Amino acid sequence: MRGGGQEGGLRPGTHNVPAIVGLGVAADLMRQQGDSDARRVQAMRDRFESALRSCLPAARLNGHPTQRLPGNSSVTLPGVEADALLLNLPEYALSLGSACNSGALEPSYVLTAIGLSREDADATFRVGLGRFTQEEDLSRLVRDLALVHARLASYAPPT
Repeated sequence: MRGGGQEGGLRPGTHNVPAIVGLGVAADLMRQQGDSDARRVQAMRDRFESALRSCLPAARLNGHPTQRLPGNSSVTLPGVEADALLLNLPEYALSLGSACNSGALEPSYVLTAIGLSREDADATFRVGLGRFTQEEDLSRLVRDLALVHARLASYAPPT
């Protein structure tokens, strides 16, 4: 990196004022609404997981049952690779494995460290919920996951 005389030699470039202001607004929103948003999102996540397990009893939830982020749900659906599942659900912003390993061909070391086999890690996806997630979004997701899982599982060779 070159330059930075105007920054006391610390870094080149000009301050990103819009990002600085945006961070300030986000921090203020968090201070005002963070706790209530977290409680609402956590309750929604718990209802989503319950509905998913009702539709797909084989679904397994990963991670600690209570000591985790309110808007995160890691789900293993045995018998179907998660990448195939997600390719068939393009209207949803779902993720494979763990964020630490996105883009890697190997299974997530985080998932294997919590005891998942390679096969289960490959059948795992994440759902991220946030302050703008609505109950109807999750109801539709549960329905669509069940439909796509059933279709993909019917193609799988018997074990």
